[in-house]
Amino acid sequence: MFVTNEACKSTFPRFFAAPDELYWTAAKLALHVPWFLVRFSQTEETDGGENIDFHETVMLTDVRDVAGLVQSCAKGILKSATAYVITPGHVNGTNDWKMESLKAVWFANEPDTPARKVMIFETLEGLRYGMSSLEGPVEALCNWTLSFRVPHEAPQEPRRPSKASIAVDGSRRGKR
Repeated sequence: MFVTNEACKSTFPRFFAAPDELYWTAAKLALHVPWFLVRFSQTEETDGGENIDFHETVMLTDVRDVAGLVQSCAKGILKSATAYVITPGHVNGTNDWKMESLKAVWFANEPDTPARKVMIFETLEGLRYGMSSLEGPVEALCNWTLSFRVPHEAPQEPRRPSKASIAVDGSRRGKR
């Protein structure tokens, strides 16, 4: 959950905002728990018939909102969602906050209390962070169920220069 303060309300011109939007120069985290940053885009057609991509980045505290944006991409409403999980040090095993690409969200059961569900965030790097209130290790959880995956595009192969490439001075060089 994010906390805002009137002192941090921005003086950014209101004509850029939708009627129900406000601009803030700062927000504070209410709790030191994981939260999410999601980037996505959507295409809108202009009056002239040209398609323009609009890019958005949102900060979210509820994983269900992340799932909703990912599902909107799957349905074609939005496109190219990228999600990141931001974890505090007590969750990621360091002394600081860490931002990593989110690959999937899972639910599992506590081994000693099967009725208690635990949410697990899996990163693109293969790390898994559990939100266990009993503070047991992720490896001890059982009955894992996938909630959702964040689709990731395969990395692009680096382009090789063509036989005829442009030199820094703008002249053509290479085989003719």
